[in-house]
Amino acid sequence: MHGSIIDTLTSSPPAGSLIKHFQSARKDEIVDYITNHLAPHQMRIKPGNMVSLSMRSATINDVMICGLSYDRDVFIHPARLGDCYLVHTALSGASWVKKGDRVIKINPSTVHVSSPGQELLFFKEANSQHFTVRLPKELVDNYLQKLIGSKPRTPLEFAGVEHTNPAFALMWKDFILHFFRQIENAGELLANSRLSDQYFDTMIEMLLSNQQHNYSHMLSMGCSTPLPRHVRRATILIEESVDQHIVIGDLAAQVGVSVRCLQNGFREFLGMPPAEYVRQIRLKKLHTALQNAQKNETVSNLMLDVGIYNFGRFASYYKELYGCTPSETLRGH
Repeated sequence: MHGSIIDTLTSSPPAGSLIKHFQSARKDEIVDYITNHLAPHQMRIKPGNMVSLSMRSATINDVMICGLSYDRDVFIHPARLGDCYLVHTALSGASWVKKGDRVIKINPSTVHVSSPGQELLFFKEANSQHFTVRLPKELVDNYLQKLIGSKPRTPLEFAGVEHTNPAFALMWKDFILHFFRQIENAGELLANSRLSDQYFDTMIEMLLSNQQHNYSHMLSMGCSTPLPRHVRRATILIEESVDQHIVIGDLAAQVGVSVRCLQNGFREFLGMPPAEYVRQIRLKKLHTALQNAQKNETVSNLMLDVGIYNFGRFASYYKELYGCTPSETLRGH
């Protein structure tokens, strides 16, 4: 499987193809090319080393797909992205991304989404093969708006590698490779905007459905009809302050309705009272934190980080939801 992918990404494109093939052994030329075609960035290599890059890319309606490989270990420091999401996965080898104080490994079993505004540092292994997809922020936000029935009040932000299901990582790579081949063999057909938009909608749907982000819970609740303004605003406030003590009366006051009105809205449109919604959000955030815990992290500290203070009760809720205790999840990670 990986061999065929790598062959496709490194072979010369056919005449007339929309796919561009770039190869260079000059650091300044490499930095300029990727800055102009993918994203502004800086690159560091070990002193005295030379580096070469092989890259194949295609761009349709500001959506870019590229496969790239460096022949040396490199550090990549992209500029803060304000207008696009970058989706990274490895075909072979590995890379690491430093996000704040966390260092996350990207390998063939994971998918990582860089959100606009994040400051990141990448380390890519020599001769590893990577796929990167650039999705315009406007395109992703418009699709999310269709799903939730209203304009997102807070920016969509992906959590990163959240113990990606390896089956999803494989499905993502297969889909991107399929699209890449369509561009290579019949790119002129994709000039039909309705056809290309179908591909882009599928990409975004795959990411929103399978990668953790700040609207995951809302989408998992199956909100197929627009939420009333006060309910929608309350869910956003809960997401933003889940690590704090949340009082339902204060929440109702913040969105301008009575406690009873807020409770009725949650039950009607989300199928649960506000307190249960807060609990579900905390359990999901705890699960994510346990799966991505750093060395020497403890269950109790991670619980406190997501606003959980009654350890015993929430451990029972957690086991009921995930089939194991929080400590078992942490040990498994």
